[in-house]
Amino acid sequence: MDVSARIGAAVNSQLLKNGTSGELTWMNEIPRKWNERNYYYPIPLNDLQRNPNLKQNPGWE
Repeated sequence: MDVSARIGAAVNSQLLKNGTSGELTWMNEIPRKWNERNYYYPIPLNDLQRNPNLKQNPGWE
């Protein structure tokens, strides 16, 4: 994605915050691992303490 201030004569609509510009590089060679816990958010501790019937989501124990 080109985030420079101008693309040819046109102003780029993909400018970054504060009028800055730059270049984005995707790092496809970085190995990524998906954890099962990524499917759910953790249940807040105060909610677990208030309701003993609740169990923490998998991977967040």
